[in-house]
Amino acid sequence: MIAARPPQAAVLARARTGTLWAPGAGSIHAVQLMDWPATEGDDSGTGSGQSAPNPPVRQTILVVDDEPDVRTVVRKMLELRGYAVLDTGDPRQAQRIAAQRPVDLLLTDVVMPVMRGTELAQRFRAVAPLAKVLLMSAYAVAEIAQSGHPFIPKPFAPEILARKLRQVLGPQSSSPGATRPQAHAVA
Repeated sequence: MIAARPPQAAVLARARTGTLWAPGAGSIHAVQLMDWPATEGDDSGTGSGQSAPNPPVRQTILVVDDEPDVRTVVRKMLELRGYAVLDTGDPRQAQRIAAQRPVDLLLTDVVMPVMRGTELAQRFRAVAPLAKVLLMSAYAVAEIAQSGHPFIPKPFAPEILARKLRQVLGPQSSSPGATRPQAHAVA
């Protein structure tokens, strides 16, 4: 005898409380979901209903982290705040990007296999001397303090990142990439 197929179960996903419920499915799993702020035109109902304050100027942030999932989450956090985002997992590619495009801030992980974030920051500042740097890491590494660059520990909430970016970027520039002079080639 073939078991009867259970009736279609309505699946309820509520981003505000972070619960998933599948009645009649035989199990219940609680999942922590982030409550992303709603953006203009967002009628999905997944946001908080309050739009995040966007910077008046679309500043460009280059995110460098060897973990793809971290880059994806950070990109989303930044885009929802109105920033233009470039990202890569390769510090050498980050140098090429910085040489070709205006970047207002480098947000880089410190502990990466190809190149340390502090070394990338030095090379980045050689190409874009007026651009800002913000280091991030899940590890307490002595070179962070020695670098003199601002730092945000991972993991961080979207609001914490937004606050730190406002501190580092300071007053809004008059145009994207305005903090950066003409690009120079990187060898």
